[in-house]
Amino acid sequence: MRRIFSFFITVALLLISQNGFGQQAVTSQPRAVDLGLSVNWASCNLGTDAPEEYGDYFAWGETEPYYSSQDPLTWKNGKSDGYDWPSYKWCKGSDDTFTKYCKEYSSGVVDNKIVLDSGDDAAHVKLGGKWRMPTDAEWTELKTECTWTWTSQGGKKGYKVTSKSNGNSIFLPAAGYRRYAYLNNAESDGYYWSSSLYKGSSSCAFSVFFYSAEVYKSDYYRYYGLSVRPVTDEAVRVSVTSVSLNKSRLNLFKNETAILTATVKSSYATQPAVIWSSGNPAVATVSNYGVVTAVGVGNTTITATNYDSGKTATCTVTVTSLDQPTGAVDLGLPSGLKWASCNLGANAPEDDGDYYAWGETAPKTVYSWSTYKWCKGSYDTLTKYCTQSFYGVVDNKKELDSGDDVAYVKLGGKWRMPTEVEWTELRTECTWTWTRQGGKEGYKVTSKSNGNSIFLPAAGIRSGTDLNDAGSYGYYWSSSITSAPYSAWYVSFGAGGIYGSSYYSTRCGGKSVRPVSK
Repeated sequence: MRRIFSFFITVALLLISQNGFGQQAVTSQPRAVDLGLSVNWASCNLGTDAPEEYGDYFAWGETEPYYSSQDPLTWKNGKSDGYDWPSYKWCKGSDDTFTKYCKEYSSGVVDNKIVLDSGDDAAHVKLGGKWRMPTDAEWTELKTECTWTWTSQGGKKGYKVTSKSNGNSIFLPAAGYRRYAYLNNAESDGYYWSSSLYKGSSSCAFSVFFYSAEVYKSDYYRYYGLSVRPVTDEAVRVSVTSVSLNKSRLNLFKNETAILTATVKSSYATQPAVIWSSGNPAVATVSNYGVVTAVGVGNTTITATNYDSGKTATCTVTVTSLDQPTGAVDLGLPSGLKWASCNLGANAPEDDGDYYAWGETAPKTVYSWSTYKWCKGSYDTLTKYCTQSFYGVVDNKKELDSGDDVAYVKLGGKWRMPTEVEWTELRTECTWTWTRQGGKEGYKVTSKSNGNSIFLPAAGIRSGTDLNDAGSYGYYWSSSITSAPYSAWYVSFGAGGIYGSSYYSTRCGGKSVRPVSK
């Protein structure tokens, strides 16, 4: 009878230990929860099989708790100092004597390891298979791709973390942390390790910290005892549902380049990469990064193909050259100058084309002094093309160098931007008629000597991030600065007339460019 009673006592004690009172490590496989992310997350913390229980506390890079029991708290041999540097496995008693996972010579033996080896990953050692501790990036994914709701479960406070994509959820209890001999902030805060070393110091590792009002990334000394929530790569494959490009059509001049950007849905696909290809490399080529280069006149299709799913997206590319006879229009001008048939960045006379700050050779999203290439943030800090010391560094340059002339840079040969004098010639030697062409308002400019003509669309002007006056007014750069060097000479026009201005044409604004050639 005594033997039977003793047997039941032993079994009872074992069951108590496994249900949290003794907090012994639980090595049975946890349930893997699919949250529609790049990894599956365990349903509970390491050291327990109940989602709401705290589980065990681990120093970073160690695979066993420092205690043999949490209730009553019983330290293992050599760990009587509790969670502190003298107990920590990967140093010699202080944070300047690290023996592993060290980036600075002042902190110990440098090995430049920044992610835990599998043998030092508590989740992998305890659970095996493909279970491991989450990386810093995977915690970030969990935070951004799920909804976090502070709640109570099984009598314990914490966060219910619910997938935005499939509605599945896990519960992260506010288990607190262990430092020295104490358990701190249980029921109010949660502290969870990642497998990533902190970038700023080898003394710390990345973690996630939360309380009822906020969840954020943090870092703690590696000897702290924090919770571990395992993840697994097992049987996780997020399929690609679609591929799209930022542009479906590109109109380029020969030798011009443009960048295509591919978007793969879902963002956390197993294989989100795309393979780029050109249907006719003799017309346009494409790099591994989506950079399209116009090689020869004609049409082709650029295709982005997802490596994993085979899904594709395409962009039609048309390449033209202003070196063609139809590109350079002879207006019979006294200077012999020929004018381009369309604006820079356009392939048809009625297209608006691109907008450029004066002396810059690429379009941009913001046109202001703070983004202007040839100043230090304001109109009176010019670094090039300056004739007065009040406005910056004097170099007395009044005409654009060829390397800063966007027409020359884009088209090569003898193409360039027109000077102030050449715009004046166009105005005096041609008849300007406000009209509509290809659905666009603008001026038909007809030679008085040979009857040939070009069309200048009312393309508007860019200031800051805005496009203004498109369809009503046109603004076209010359290559010449004015007497006030923060401005450049340009031609503007509307239905009411043609204007030239030496002022208020600040160089940082985005205007059209019509190339010329001799």
